[in-house]
Amino acid sequence: MKNFLRSVTLICIFLFSSLSLFSQSFQIENVVSNFYDPLQDAIAIKGNIRNLTSEPIDVLVKSSPQFMPQGSITFFCWAQCYNPSVIVSPTALTAEPNDVITEFHGYYRNNGATDIATINFIFFLQNNPNDSLLLTGTFDPATVGINDINLTTSTLNAFPNPANDKLTISYKNVNFNSGASIELYNMLGVKISNYEIRQKDGNLNIPTYNLKAGVYFYIIREAGKTSKANRITIRH
Repeated sequence: MKNFLRSVTLICIFLFSSLSLFSQSFQIENVVSNFYDPLQDAIAIKGNIRNLTSEPIDVLVKSSPQFMPQGSITFFCWAQCYNPSVIVSPTALTAEPNDVITEFHGYYRNNGATDIATINFIFFLQNNPNDSLLLTGTFDPATVGINDINLTTSTLNAFPNPANDKLTISYKNVNFNSGASIELYNMLGVKISNYEIRQKDGNLNIPTYNLKAGVYFYIIREAGKTSKANRITIRH
């Protein structure tokens, strides 16, 4: 009962905070909050920014924590993922009329803290900072269960790293009967490829000549469990 009331309270706080401000030029859609993202090993919030005007708009984002437990960190992705020292995105993203920007992800890494964190993400026009919109993320490790994530028992290793035209991912101890797969993501958390695994141990050869140079993440998903993300660099 206590956990149920806590969840209801968090939902009410989130809805009130997210919808309490309204920009004349854009709005936030499809918000998903307080979920675990294995790629960043952090609790996340995401949403799309829709242009409501008849002209292109350039949008920036700023993080502004209300409360964060000692030792925890926050960061966000906007065109790219920035380290926690970046408060305002260095570059703006452009939305054409009635188009959406889908690249926003806000993150909270609790680093063992159990208290609830509240972090504001403020979106504003580059040429008019007063035209802004507030999205408040309420991050609760207890409801997400981030301290008790059921990770897979399989092991992964990718080589060469950095890779050029081909990447090999070696895997062991995979519960393949449950419908296992290895997934490749870019820095913004967009899934690039999905490869089904049909045996316990083996090597997966992935051609990478058609991928842009940069940093990618790979995970294994099996029996409702997800491994922590591993990083690979592509260089051509």
